[in-house]
Amino acid sequence: MTRLILDSIMITGFVAAMMLLIEYVNVLSDGRWSQRLARGRFGQYVLASLLGAVPGCLGSFTVVALYSHGAVSFGAVVAAMIATSGDEAFVMLALIPKAALALTATLCVLGILAGIAVDLAAGKRSRAWPLCTALVLHPEEQTRLLSPAQVIEQWKNCTAARGILAVTLMLFAGAICAGQIGPPEWNWIRASLLTVSVASLLVVLTVPDHFLDQHL
Repeated sequence: MTRLILDSIMITGFVAAMMLLIEYVNVLSDGRWSQRLARGRFGQYVLASLLGAVPGCLGSFTVVALYSHGAVSFGAVVAAMIATSGDEAFVMLALIPKAALALTATLCVLGILAGIAVDLAAGKRSRAWPLCTALVLHPEEQTRLLSPAQVIEQWKNCTAARGILAVTLMLFAGAICAGQIGPPEWNWIRASLLTVSVASLLVVLTVPDHFLDQHL
């Protein structure tokens, strides 16, 4: 039961951190990357299938984070879930590497085809997501990294949102380093979790209040 709770915290924390980073990258690029991704529906299926094919579950969680903000369609989520083998991919690559690669390639193709079919069947509903707004930009956007003096000034007048997010991400990163959350041993999954959490923490530490208030 304890392991289940810790895994749930890991998944929730990773998806939340990825959503924060996706928002930040979208603002830094003035929305160009998300607009290009939204226009290229076939590219969504390919990207989602490749992320799903990555051993482990982090790639699939990333696709879910993209979908939650309307950056990819529901068909792309289906493509990722069909292409993924989860943690079992590590076992297959160790025991039957050639068969595992062939199976992964086949699942990627099937995922792309299934994603196309699902979106064609769903029509406009394929982009529906009732719990989260789409990636948006505001005319007054100023979310580039602030100067050290501006960062210090913001922390002198720290908002509740910034303080809570910063402490939560610090605890999350600390739990990952201690092996309480995620894999008990150091591997690429644990390193990825730590990298995403630290990157999210840097965003929270340096962005203006507008980003935290309006985008999160």
